[in-house]
Amino acid sequence: MKNFDWPMMILVILALALGSACDGDGGGDADGGADGDTDADTDGDSDSDADGDSDSDSDSDSDSDSDSDTDADSDSDTDADSDSDTDLDAEFTECLEVCTPKMTWDYSSETDLLTVTHECIELNCCIEGIEATGEISGEGDDEYIRIWEEDVLTEPCDCVCNFNIEIEYPGVPAGDYTLELYFDDALAYSEEATLE
Repeated sequence: MKNFDWPMMILVILALALGSACDGDGGGDADGGADGDTDADTDGDSDSDADGDSDSDSDSDSDSDSDSDTDADSDSDTDADSDSDTDLDAEFTECLEVCTPKMTWDYSSETDLLTVTHECIELNCCIEGIEATGEISGEGDDEYIRIWEEDVLTEPCDCVCNFNIEIEYPGVPAGDYTLELYFDDALAYSEEATLE
């Protein structure tokens, strides 16, 4: 006679009991429908709308707002906040040689990509990252590109280091601008820039 695996049998019995307890009829669909969930619509998720994602709005992305991007706010940009600025990619590297603080920039008209570098900025040595946002505003001779930087720091060290911060701003059309760079909401640099 073969040894009986009691622990496995107990797990199978518990799984069957829990499955039949979900809807009272043993079928796993608490609303009695054929889609295997607890709501009255025809898709397989448990919300009340007719799309296949698990949120309650009518678009097909997985966030809970009604626009078609994948963030959870109602504006048309792809960042997760509800303001009109653009969240930008920002990288930082430690500057190991003697340097002079300045702003430099490069522009590619083929890709409409503006790359701004904040060189030799003195920050706490234990920064974890840089957050950057930007906006283009104005018209005619008064067009501005404004970029805001902020360091991400949860546990400061007792030292400061020099860093270079490189920020990529996609989708910038060619033209004449006043380029402004802010750090912690204070204007750090401003210069006229012809992007071509």
